[in-house]
Amino acid sequence: MSTREGEAKELGWLALVVFACFASGAAGGPHPYDVGELAGAAAMLSGSHGPGQPLHALLGHAVLFVPLGSSAFRLSILSAAGAAIAAWAAGHVVLVVSGRV
Repeated sequence: MSTREGEAKELGWLALVVFACFASGAAGGPHPYDVGELAGAAAMLSGSHGPGQPLHALLGHAVLFVPLGSSAFRLSILSAAGAAIAAWAAGHVVLVVSGRV
């Protein structure tokens, strides 16, 4: 296995571990410490507070049509996937900056 393939595999494992950590804490319904405005923005396809998170609202609206658990759970899984992608991207940036890629 080449070094590049090994690094790609490591980044994949990193993303999988981050997804598993976030998904294990996915809420099955309303959470006492969450106001749910991002879920509301996804359901109504509207903006939420200040920055707005338009991509989360658009993807969240599409995820709400998937018949898998409650809407809060589906949106939590979407957020877990976003965290996994962000972890993968951050790891890739570290590899590029360090000169390993």
